[in-house]
Amino acid sequence: MIKVKLLYDLRKHGYFAYAVEGYPFGGMSHQPLLDACRGLHNLGVSDDQYVGLYRGDRLQMTCTIGYGRRVTIREKSTGLRPVPWKPYSGFVR
Repeated sequence: MIKVKLLYDLRKHGYFAYAVEGYPFGGMSHQPLLDACRGLHNLGVSDDQYVGLYRGDRLQMTCTIGYGRRVTIREKSTGLRPVPWKPYSGFVR
């Protein structure tokens, strides 16, 4: 299993800093496990590999790269739900 380590979180902003063990990247994200899955896919890692999100030595959640790269989480009136992920193609100022 590939480990995604949470480094710290900015609670009031909802961002988490993370690093992917054994791979040359990390970042800041609202959804670090799913973000890491997209990055690993872009590096050519197989979609059937499992990825685990760790806070310290404790496993928090896991998924395959294939699943994690295809979804994002949206808050709806019925709670949090996975929905298809689409890359942002807009203009940011």
